[in-house]
Amino acid sequence: PRHRLDVTARQARVKIGSSDIGFTLRSNQGGYLYVVLLSSDRKSFYVLFPNGLDADNRIPANTTVVLPKPDWAISAAGPPGKDYLLFVVAE
Repeated sequence: PRHRLDVTARQARVKIGSSDIGFTLRSNQGGYLYVVLLSSDRKSFYVLFPNGLDADNRIPANTTVVLPKPDWAISAAGPPGKDYLLFVVAE
C-alpha cells in the first residue's frame, strides 16, 4: 500500500498493424520495472520490458519514465481482442 505506481497509456485503444503502444510511468519508490502482457488469446504471456533492445529496467523514485524509449517501439499485434498489462516495480 505504500508503494504507488501511476501508469498512463498513450492511447486507450490501438489498431493492429498500425498503432504503436506507449506509456508514461511514475513510481514513488525506485526499483526495477517489469512490464508483462497477457495476450487476448489468454494463453500467451510476453515480457515487454526489459527486453533484448533495452535491458536497463532500473527506475528512480518520483521520476517520470516513458516507454518505449526512443530507440525501440511496441507495435499492436493480434489476435484481436483485449490485452492485459501488468506493471511491477520490484526492489
